Amino acid sequence: MNPSYHLSYFEKGQIETFKELEWSNRLISQRLMRHHYTIDNYFKNKNNQHEKRKPDPKAKLNPREKFRIFREINRERTIISKIKSAVELNVSRETIRRVIQSSPNVIYTKFPRKPPLTKTKKLKRLQFAESHQGWNEE
Repeated sequence: MNPSYHLSYFEKGQIETFKELEWSNRLISQRLMRHHYTIDNYFKNKNNQHEKRKPDPKAKLNPREKFRIFREINRERTIISKIKSAVELNVSRETIRRVIQSSPNVIYTKFPRKPPLTKTKKLKRLQFAESHQGWNEE
């Protein structure tokens, strides 16, 4: 196994199995190619072991840049690509969308792709279709 700091679950299982066979910590460490302190510490901290949490990734936008995004939203620039071009930040559209969603004051909604048909437009379409039913291209 690789001599890294953390023990894998497989290595922990091997240590437990070897200990049940009454192997010494030094013999286990030689077998796993680990330092004997690593094996000793595993048994010392066995009950108190917690998985270490990875640190959060560095924020791509600082508070000032987030404020600029919210200011653009208030100026009626509601399409994310327009906000991105107006604010001139070197971040993806997804990052801007996440900033918008993280704000409790801004409600993100998608624009409908086409305007809804009203009753009068439906009636006009039907009349057009009926009048051009036998229409040929000439």
